[in-house]
Amino acid sequence: MEPLEFNQIMYNEPIYWLEQRWGRQLEEHERNLAILIYRWTKTTQEAEEIKILEAFK
Repeated sequence: MEPLEFNQIMYNEPIYWLEQRWGRQLEEHERNLAILIYRWTKTTQEAEEIKILEAFK
């Protein structure tokens, strides 16, 4: 399954969280990795939610 695209504003929270946790701004490749992980996680989570909803039909 290909990860979904989200509005760019959605990526700010996980990037901010990592920057606060690590005490520095992320480098470009780290930001890209954080975005890819966020996209994959949200896509997987949404797919699981769809399966649950379909089971109730």
